[in-house]
Amino acid sequence: MEDRSRGVATSRRWVRQQERGLESLRPPRQSSYAFFSLLFLLAAIFISSASSAWAFPHLTFSASFSAGHDDQVLAEPERRGLIEAVAEDFGVATGRLSLRSRGFGNSDRFSLVGELSGTRYNSSSLGEDTGAKLLGSYRARLSDRVVFDGNAAWWQFRREALSDFNVNMNRLGARVAWAPSSPWLVSVATRQNWIEFPDRVFEPDTSGVGGDGEVTVNPIGLQSEQDSQFDLAFSVLRRLGASAYVMTELSHRWSNSNEEPFDFSGPVAQLRAGNRIATNTSFSAYVAYSKRNFDLPYVIDGAQSQLVLGDRDDKTWQFGFSVERSLNQRMKVFADGSWLDQTSSIETFEFDHARFSMGVSMDLWSVGEVRNRSMDTARPVRPTLAPVSVGKGIRFRLDAPAARVVSIVGDFNGWNPSRGEMRRRDTGGWETIISLSPGIWRYAFVVDGTWVRPPDAPRYESDGFGGENGILEIFQDEAGVPGVVTEGRWERPIEQAKAEEPSVGGQDRIDGP
Repeated sequence: MEDRSRGVATSRRWVRQQERGLESLRPPRQSSYAFFSLLFLLAAIFISSASSAWAFPHLTFSASFSAGHDDQVLAEPERRGLIEAVAEDFGVATGRLSLRSRGFGNSDRFSLVGELSGTRYNSSSLGEDTGAKLLGSYRARLSDRVVFDGNAAWWQFRREALSDFNVNMNRLGARVAWAPSSPWLVSVATRQNWIEFPDRVFEPDTSGVGGDGEVTVNPIGLQSEQDSQFDLAFSVLRRLGASAYVMTELSHRWSNSNEEPFDFSGPVAQLRAGNRIATNTSFSAYVAYSKRNFDLPYVIDGAQSQLVLGDRDDKTWQFGFSVERSLNQRMKVFADGSWLDQTSSIETFEFDHARFSMGVSMDLWSVGEVRNRSMDTARPVRPTLAPVSVGKGIRFRLDAPAARVVSIVGDFNGWNPSRGEMRRRDTGGWETIISLSPGIWRYAFVVDGTWVRPPDAPRYESDGFGGENGILEIFQDEAGVPGVVTEGRWERPIEQAKAEEPSVGGQDRIDGP
């Protein structure tokens, strides 16, 4: 493996350090303080609001197991390129604990996710990889069409046999999203990353030539490699029907390092698309292009002199896909893959990288979103709006007294609002009954043309557009009687549907496929 020392002209480095200052890169310890401070702030908002405005959290413990192949394990596109060609089969085990809650008015959301993972390769040369993540996010709905997202993340990665790859990372981010009309979502986001490679230690060259011609040396001791990265992103998402979407994101990244040859900036363009290709199967894919212009020439320090290879400019194309299929309410299988091709003005940094994996994910334990009915005695407790079996089918309800038209959409009617119009009740609520066969069904409501998250659904998942769909599992007993599965239990149907159950389009129910 060739020597890749990153030396530069000493006087130029000293001038740049003086201009920018060594404190321009926030040490990881300080960024950790910032991260945990944000988490405490989010927790304080959550706790202070819990007395009156928040539901009890939804707590889930899940595990996933996957296996795959990586043809270039030791690849670093933004820094060293391909360290050494190493191809390995691998297996990954991950445990995840997530806590989510939302306000009674669904205007605010809070989530905290912790994750531990371990990766083992088929040979002993790399040893084992371990990782730990902590993610926090908070969403506030500023108006009917504008939301604000704040998020923070802490990540630690350790490689047993090659500590050179150990990484500590902290991130803070913010996003404002605007929906000018129902199929469109426009977002502006910022992200700040602080990255440290704790076992890549070097002694910065701080010598320089002063104004009087004298050489000055300013020793500051050994340092670990540290990066500070800032991203500014703009994205546009277009909904193509109910379950398909396409999104374009343009961003620019500025990266500063205390090893100056790794200072770079450049644009990133990304195109993503997804669709639900079957009742229980979803597919997504992306293509991305990035360009990195490094500030200083790439130089190799020889025994007697320095070899300047020239300015470094990298261009990277990346393709990826993901397929996911739900087997039941708690288990799903998945497969994903990616391919990266990097070209560079310095041939040393050119390589391609492919990775593929497949596995299974399971929710091992969960506690649903239980409303805290004793938190605020002055707050009236509304009846549940969860879907229930009523003998003739599944009854869906929604409180929307000011609405003119309300429809239910889902896998059962092709996500077509015109096929799921609901009937208004005298109380101001809306109801309908749908005959559904056993299986997993996703659904949402459309109120006067606006897609609405269904309240009190047994489970939820992201719809890919900043909202959520409800997930409903129907089970049939030995006698052929359908019921709703809630928290892993089969809820028996209500003995007799009310005589005045609503009809849709002159029918008593909507028949699902």
